[in-house]
Amino acid sequence: MGILLMAAGQGQRYRAQAPDVFKLDVPLNSGTSVFESTLESCLRTGLAVFVITRPEHLEVIETCRRRGVGYSCHQTATLAESIVAGVKARPDWSRWLIHLADMPRVESSTFLTLNDLLTDHAMARPVYHSAPGHPVGFAKSMYAALLALPPGEGARPLLRRHDCYFLETDDDGVIQDIDTPEDLDKVNAHAKLG
Repeated sequence: MGILLMAAGQGQRYRAQAPDVFKLDVPLNSGTSVFESTLESCLRTGLAVFVITRPEHLEVIETCRRRGVGYSCHQTATLAESIVAGVKARPDWSRWLIHLADMPRVESSTFLTLNDLLTDHAMARPVYHSAPGHPVGFAKSMYAALLALPPGEGARPLLRRHDCYFLETDDDGVIQDIDTPEDLDKVNAHAKLG
């Protein structure tokens, strides 16, 4: 069991406003990059972590090497393709928590609670004030379905077709991803308040 950290996107929405910037490399107020901050929040759980990234994401790869975290590189075009690559890379796990590398503020307890829920549920997802978030957890019974994901919609088709346990949470980090420079400012502002 463990966390599959999706870091194979190209950050196109961020680059539309900041053309020369890859969002996962941008430093937060803490001084660490968005990716390293997200990775650290995953590692704090004590769960295994495996990263899916691209060969050109050199800082992501270097961070994984420095932190002793397993990774594989793929030229995936969609989140669904990255999920398939991650599950194929870790078929030995009994459950997978799919997390996004631009979401550094998820609390350790959220990861761990979702992981525990997969003992009795095929899927589990956090919900903050009615908004669904990440990570999304899948039990071993979903292995074949994960490998058969259509390329365009992430794991949404599975969430529509199968029963999913929705975990109501006060952890607003589950809905805070960084898609634009404004999103980055919001995460930094929240960190100051916290």
